[in-house]
Amino acid sequence: VNHASTKDVFDLIELCQKSVKDMFDVDIELEWKVIE
Repeated sequence: VNHASTKDVFDLIELCQKSVKDMFDVDIELEWKVIE
């Protein structure tokens, strides 16, 4: 099993952010910045 690279992880996070924004019309960017 290949471990995901950091870029892959951030691409996935970005995709999730877009999906959430499309579904709920919510921007989770601020919450993510707190987690980083």
